[in-house]
Amino acid sequence: MGEGKASCLQIICRMFSLPQSMQLSHGEGTPSGTIAAAAGQWLQTHEEAQVMLGSVLVMVGVWWLARTLISLVFNLLCPLLLVLGAVVCFPQLRQPLLGQHYPAAARCARALLLAAADRIKTD
Repeated sequence: MGEGKASCLQIICRMFSLPQSMQLSHGEGTPSGTIAAAAGQWLQTHEEAQVMLGSVLVMVGVWWLARTLISLVFNLLCPLLLVLGAVVCFPQLRQPLLGQHYPAAARCARALLLAAADRIKTD
């Protein structure tokens, strides 16, 4: 790492540093520092802690992604499947929802379902 470049950890430490009035003093003869700087210095010297912190951040990201996908399924796909099920189960809904294109939509859906059944049968 070059001397002119700041590490990601140093940038994060600067972002979360305390104002001058809130900095902690580490005794009479030692200079005052911030909690974030102390944590950053400690992380730089402990590689296992860096790996653990990285793992925790990855798990938080995976949890966020999974939660997002699950909410997407429940909020978008479930209502669409409910409407599709209602159209299939109640013939009175087919004409208002599909209009004059109902026979074409039914043929297309039948072709897709038959192709899926053939693929399942051959696998």
